Amino acid sequence: MINEPLKNFGEWTLIHRIRDIVSEYGEPELTLDDSALVPNISDDKRVWITIDPCPLPNIVQRLGIGDYYHAGWLCVVKSISDIAAMGGTPSGIVVAVDFSNDLTIDNFDRFFQGVIECAMAHDTHLIGGNIKEGGGKGKEKEHAVSCGIGYINKDQALMRGKVKSGDLLFIVDREDFGGYWAGIAESILAEKQSILKGKHLNEIISMALTPMAKVKQAQIMLYTAPPSFCMDNSDGMIASAFELVKQGDVDVVFSIEKNMFKSSIRKVAEAYNCDVRTWAYIWGSASLFCAADEATVKKIEAELNRINSNIVVVGEVHTGNGQVSVCLDDNISLVDISPALKGEQFVSGSFWEKGAMTVTHELLKMSQEELLLKKY
Repeated sequence: MINEPLKNFGEWTLIHRIRDIVSEYGEPELTLDDSALVPNISDDKRVWITIDPCPLPNIVQRLGIGDYYHAGWLCVVKSISDIAAMGGTPSGIVVAVDFSNDLTIDNFDRFFQGVIECAMAHDTHLIGGNIKEGGGKGKEKEHAVSCGIGYINKDQALMRGKVKSGDLLFIVDREDFGGYWAGIAESILAEKQSILKGKHLNEIISMALTPMAKVKQAQIMLYTAPPSFCMDNSDGMIASAFELVKQGDVDVVFSIEKNMFKSSIRKVAEAYNCDVRTWAYIWGSASLFCAADEATVKKIEAELNRINSNIVVVGEVHTGNGQVSVCLDDNISLVDISPALKGEQFVSGSFWEKGAMTVTHELLKMSQEELLLKKY
């Protein structure tokens, strides 16, 4: 049965199959229609909703290092990470998919196993969605979209607020700083010259295939020492920085050193002949990008240490006019890159116009200087 295509089953059989997979995990029963029942939320809570597309096959699948399970996980974690960036508690996930009718039933099952296990790992549930037959020849046949629903206390949220000169920029948390790209590189290297083994190998690869959103860390910041600016860092530090400088008359100057990265991540970069700092600037992470004054940063660091989490300071905010720069060997280099690395879409030179796979392979081996100065 596992190699049978979806066209041999029919929509309602597939919908009931999702219900059966949910039941196997002991999760709440689905309503089996196009609506989702959101758990009751008290009067003192505010509901937050976010939505994100996840192309299929996604990047890790196209690189040959993941399957539909990881596509399901990555589809969901994007929405949960956006809820985390507000300091919210996820209360449900809705997923809509377009699948080719030639997709095998085992891949269908794997996708929803990834969806359910990602939701469970973040203490929430799949509560509904929709499945649709994909397009015909010459058309994109598969798409997935996740909608995350969360809640937060009224009048309390982490926001993309205004920053001021002297504020520090930091990432939550240090353990997977640069880890998404290290996981991709290590997966590619694994069959040839992998230098990591056992636990360390699995930890690095999981950063690319099954990243965790920083829900608990964000809530600790919200209720103890909220930063002035907080956002999901899945588009990378460069894109996040350009979002930050839109908030006021400020510039961003990044300054990161190789010793800021976990040793296993540095080892993978060295084996791949890449400057590990490059990996921190570009998309892929489920971490948080934040800004706060020095006193608040110290308090956040102390509070996160209580749960064995941490931060890494990556730069500073200065008075300016919306520029983003990087400190290279004590010289400040103005970031001059394509819209692809700024996270812009619907413009000439965007990530999708350039081609996801082309950009991915180029980025894996770029030096910091090449990344910032290369014209796409």
